[in-house]
Amino acid sequence: MSHPQPVYIPRESADWQYKDEPGRARYRYRLLIDASGGPTAGLIHGIAEFPADGGFEAAHRHNLPQTSHVLSGSGRAWIGQREFRARAGDTFFIPAGTMHGWQAGDEALVLFWSYPADRFDQITYDFQDT
Repeated sequence: MSHPQPVYIPRESADWQYKDEPGRARYRYRLLIDASGGPTAGLIHGIAEFPADGGFEAAHRHNLPQTSHVLSGSGRAWIGQREFRARAGDTFFIPAGTMHGWQAGDEALVLFWSYPADRFDQITYDFQDT
């Protein structure tokens, strides 16, 4: 049985990916840890940045649970039937199958997120009808 080995990922190596889907999302993200960079023992980490000028991700759900921690900025989060003010330092746990969404406020909203999987392509997105 092989054991995961340490992996160092310099900050310059993770490219930003852009999501601009009318009615669904407008933000950018970058993967920090997933199996494309080496064995991860079932962890995926990333950062999402929702710009202050209309950044959002519409209501959707995933096949796996998610955690999100607000690194900076502020905005709103919808999880299930509840709405929250999202501020730097707040952490959210979102169970698998739970509808949720994000919207930046007057400043960019920056989230650190994680999933219990090896690769980001194992995460499904099911958007609520918009």
